[in-house]
Amino acid sequence: MRRVAVVLVAALSTAGAAAARAQAGSPADSTRRESLDLTVDGAGLSIGNSAAVVGLRLNYRDSRLAHVTGINATIWLPVGAGRGVIRGLALGVPGTGARSIDGIGLAAGGLAVSHDVHGLMISGLGSGVGGSLTGVSLSGLALGAGQRVAGVNLAGLGIAGGTGLVGLNIAGLGVGSGGRAAGVLIGGLGAGAAGDATGLLLGGLGVGAGGTMRGLAIGGLGAGGTVVRGLVIGGLAAGGGDVAGLVAASVYTRIAGGALRGAAAGAVNDVRGQLQGVSIGIFNYARDLHGLQFGLLNFAANNHGLLRLLPLVNAHF
Repeated sequence: MRRVAVVLVAALSTAGAAAARAQAGSPADSTRRESLDLTVDGAGLSIGNSAAVVGLRLNYRDSRLAHVTGINATIWLPVGAGRGVIRGLALGVPGTGARSIDGIGLAAGGLAVSHDVHGLMISGLGSGVGGSLTGVSLSGLALGAGQRVAGVNLAGLGIAGGTGLVGLNIAGLGVGSGGRAAGVLIGGLGAGAAGDATGLLLGGLGVGAGGTMRGLAIGGLGAGGTVVRGLVIGGLAAGGGDVAGLVAASVYTRIAGGALRGAAAGAVNDVRGQLQGVSIGIFNYARDLHGLQFGLLNFAANNHGLLRLLPLVNAHF
């Protein structure tokens, strides 16, 4: 065992020294792979910056990895954009990465993958994926992907999907998608999508969707969507451009030019388009009322004369 330990230490030292010379501009050939390969037909143990192995590969920092089937363990993130395909376990103490991972990525610090990940990702600090992330991901601080994030994702601070979020996504601060979102999005401060959002959205401060929001959206301060099909509830304010469902807030609800087919409840309900349903509050306004208003004062712009502004109840059918 003592002899094996000496060999491992010597090999790692040689690989680390070679990597340091290459980065420092040493005249050594930067295309050379420094490794000690204890393998038979490519299977076994490889120590250093080898190209490929089936089994266990140990290295300080990868620069020209091709593929590993088994376990790839490194001390630091890859040089430049991650290269190589890892099928199995990518282990980083504190960091590691690759071109793509099919299996498990585990790092005390960070995980960096330039293309796609399928499987389980766990990082103490953060995980970043250039392509899509599919599976289960846990991160102490943040995780994100340049394309779609799908599965179960938990992060201490934030979760971001460049083109979409699908599944269960929970973060201490915020959860957001640059495209569509579907499933459950829960952010300590906020949750939202630039495109359509379908499912349950919860945010300590606010939630929103740049496209159509379908389902239930609840924001501690505000909630809204360009188009709403479902329930939108805001602690202070809530609204949408065109709504079919319920909009509710303690202070202010607003329908910005479209139609409300359903109900609005708030101290002030401001329907700048057509109200087909009911609004309940202290002051209710509708530019085009086709339903009922219940409140201290109720204004229906399409009524005539004294019937426009009425106490308690106003109606137009």
